Amino acid sequence: MFKKISFKIQKGAAVICILGMLFIETYPVSVHAQEVVAGEFVPEELLGASDIGAAAEASQSKQKGASVKVAFSSDRGFRNGSRVTAIAAPGGFIDGMDTSNLYFTWYLKKNGCDLENNVGSNNSCDLDRDGDITENDWKIAAARVIVRGNFDWQSASYSGSSAGGGVEAEPRDWDDEDAPNCYIQGPNSGIFYELREVESDFENSCASGYHRACVRDYNDTTCTVPNPDYDPDLIPPDTDPPTIDIDNLRSCRESSRDTDNMVCRINSDTQLRDFEASPYCPNGGAPVCMPNGGGNLDGSSVTNDGNSSNDHAIFGTAGTNLCTFLGTNIAANINANPPSYFGQSNNATCTSGLNALGYSEPTCSFEMGENNCKHLFLEYTDEIGLDDEEVGDGEFGIAEKRFWGADPNSTSTNGRQRDEAAVMGLGVDRITWTYSEGDEIGVAVEGITLMPTKHRDSSYIRTWAFSKGECSALEEMEEDDDSLYSGEEDEDEVAARAFYVEHLDNGDIGILTTNLDLNDCLEDNLLDPRDSDNGLTNMRVDVEANPTNPINDSDGIVGDTVTVTASVQHADVNNMLFRWAIDLSRDGDAVPTDETSWRVIDEDEFSSHSEFEGVGKRQLRFLLNLDEDVVGDDEVFYLRARVTASEQVGSGTNIARGHVIIKVKQSRSNIGAYLVTPHSDGTLSLNEVVPICSGDGMTANGSCYVTKNEIVGLRIAGRGASNLSSITWEINGQPFTCSRSISSDCSRGNVLFFPVLGEPGEGIIVVAKGVDERGETVEIRKYFIITESMIGIISADESNVWRKLLGYRKFATGPNEADYSNKIFETHMGNTIRLARTGDITGYNFSWIIDGLARDEFFNQREISFPVNKIDGESYTVSVTPIYDPSQDVLVLNKRKALQAHWGITAVNDISLENIESDTIQINVVDTPNIIGATKGSMLASLATHLPGQIVFLLEITLTAFALLLFSSLLFALMPESILTKKTK
Repeated sequence: MFKKISFKIQKGAAVICILGMLFIETYPVSVHAQEVVAGEFVPEELLGASDIGAAAEASQSKQKGASVKVAFSSDRGFRNGSRVTAIAAPGGFIDGMDTSNLYFTWYLKKNGCDLENNVGSNNSCDLDRDGDITENDWKIAAARVIVRGNFDWQSASYSGSSAGGGVEAEPRDWDDEDAPNCYIQGPNSGIFYELREVESDFENSCASGYHRACVRDYNDTTCTVPNPDYDPDLIPPDTDPPTIDIDNLRSCRESSRDTDNMVCRINSDTQLRDFEASPYCPNGGAPVCMPNGGGNLDGSSVTNDGNSSNDHAIFGTAGTNLCTFLGTNIAANINANPPSYFGQSNNATCTSGLNALGYSEPTCSFEMGENNCKHLFLEYTDEIGLDDEEVGDGEFGIAEKRFWGADPNSTSTNGRQRDEAAVMGLGVDRITWTYSEGDEIGVAVEGITLMPTKHRDSSYIRTWAFSKGECSALEEMEEDDDSLYSGEEDEDEVAARAFYVEHLDNGDIGILTTNLDLNDCLEDNLLDPRDSDNGLTNMRVDVEANPTNPINDSDGIVGDTVTVTASVQHADVNNMLFRWAIDLSRDGDAVPTDETSWRVIDEDEFSSHSEFEGVGKRQLRFLLNLDEDVVGDDEVFYLRARVTASEQVGSGTNIARGHVIIKVKQSRSNIGAYLVTPHSDGTLSLNEVVPICSGDGMTANGSCYVTKNEIVGLRIAGRGASNLSSITWEINGQPFTCSRSISSDCSRGNVLFFPVLGEPGEGIIVVAKGVDERGETVEIRKYFIITESMIGIISADESNVWRKLLGYRKFATGPNEADYSNKIFETHMGNTIRLARTGDITGYNFSWIIDGLARDEFFNQREISFPVNKIDGESYTVSVTPIYDPSQDVLVLNKRKALQAHWGITAVNDISLENIESDTIQINVVDTPNIIGATKGSMLASLATHLPGQIVFLLEITLTAFALLLFSSLLFALMPESILTKKTK
């Protein structure tokens, strides 16, 4: 029994040993690691996944005045109860970044506190208690916040004395003759106006012997005169002579010699800009320089348009009896019709007549009047009850402490400024308050600028900058002709523009003025902290792109990877939803404007990109390998990267949008890389017959393999390369040059030679920059990977032979990345395979071996091609092997000379044959997969067809072994057991 069992075990062990030998011989046991190409390097840029006269005034109006920008921040967004800080950043003031000498007049308008009169008592917005809501109330609201800081004013006692904290304003008294002048600049015209009143100046307005007077026409005078038809000698004694009345006599007389009734006024903007004015008679009449003493003013007999009748010029002075003045002979010299004078028609006037006789109009101008300057400090109204107190008076008593809620025991309640300085806003460039919905805030900054005044002294312009740079009252003043100074007492509400002239020994100076109240500008400059148009405010999205001028390569080789980053102010970006979109300008290479039409580029058009939407996805990366079918064939096109950022706030959503426009250049030129021929004198020349990289000059991953210690030659080629000028080169960010001592090919600047230095696996980035025929800057790049001595085989035409897809790598962020083999390729029957060799070594030739046979026709070729004659399921084995060539020793020696002569490189270790590795690939011939309509059987057949040849061979051997085993079992089963037993014995 046991013998039978032992015999069966022996037979089984023998069979197992035979099968084991077959398995080991067919598929040796080995340890497998992930396939890695030695020295493989992918540049960071290619990585995807997780981018006195008008002329003088015009000159001054072109100067940029002072300005201020306001930035907002918040501890938790702009919500009710959040703490909001507004920071003012002034510019154009003489102190530069030092704000300690500037006056910041902050004003805070709470929701519902619009300007309004007669609001009644106990209105929470009427902080100065005068019954009206004015800008003064807004100033008080802001000043209280500034003064108090974090002080608990409600628990303070104001029954004692004050610790003080007063600060005197500078200047203190604007009425002082030494007080500075101050100015305001028109937001549209840019003109600086001095804040000052003016007074009419009639000095030397008429020539000597004349006086200025207002003259006017009188048409209703009646004179009773002797009747000229009666002979005076025939009139009885003591009898009044017969008389007649001459009606409607026209006369031209002074209406008044009271010069106060004549004023100086400005009639037009042209007069204002030219510092000119005209006299004016507000009570009627025309301004004329009249002879002193009155009387007949000449022209007593003037012919009327050639008519024989004599018309008289009738004049008189104020208070003169015209009839007595005319005398008794008036009737003899006047026609029956009412007379005209000065030879003019009856429509003539005093002025035209007097001007015709040479009488002149007085001249006038303006002289400096009252100074209208004042600080924009808040004012204490009578209702507040701070009698005799004034902001900036240098005193800060207990009554003021109580009103402001300041610390009575400290001079500086907020810990930054003395209390009165805080009220004045001296150096207060920021304010923090508890926000409530609808709050608006503004600031006016007063200070001295860098611009000198027009006065002949050392003074500089003192002015105000407003938070929006706007002032509708000032704009209306400049646009309204009624704002020109008229000299009359009853001015309307429009501020008046005028000028005055300073008479100096070395000439006159004209200065424009206005009596504008700057408080009228405050409402226009209120800012809503939530409004993205007001600087750095809530949910403002800033978008930046890097690089700023990327390159698109429609061939999919050297395109840049663009990184667009969104920065959101005052928000938690990690919890925000970002939605990205990339638009293409429909206007081609035209610079985009606000009217540019855009179209969205589908995500699928990008060969590599990160996610376009997601929480916290504030960065987008995409590779610029867009086809010409998408972007067109212009040398330049424009992209717009848009982002919408949103966050949930309570029951609502805060949304902000931003974009950046990216100018993209098409890659028309490229850099060709070639072997070099070293000469005995150490010079080099390009061997353009032997390019280092095949196809378009780049490998599949966008890089080109070069061997350590070799010399590489580069030339700019492609469309437009011949038109480039001013070419410069950089290698790994460092300038690199090529002189004629290196090669005569370096003369145009489009050629460069460089030694391959570094360790295997390191990368070399070569950048060429030049200017094209349009004056545009062009940048071209090429990437290299250093290898020790590696020879590689790549596909020169991936449409006919391609790397096998092994699977996909998954990443925590960004899209999945395809993983392709560098050793196993695939093709179809009937295709033409094109392969290229990577790597060159001076002194070596290269042999191509296909399926174990050296192909002489491909000897030392960089690129080969052959047709696919095998059927589906079969494969090719292709190798490239280096062969040492002793005849090239002279080239090795010449290369050493060049390295030492041009780059000071000595002690170069030449590569020995044993250090050079061959490269072998397998190309499987596969059938075209028919996924649609495939049956289960066809899918299994397809799977079997696409198995690697080694696996198929193993499967065949295994099946053969099982067949032998089955046959042996059958044989043993048929043989009698007795025969086997006898033989054993």
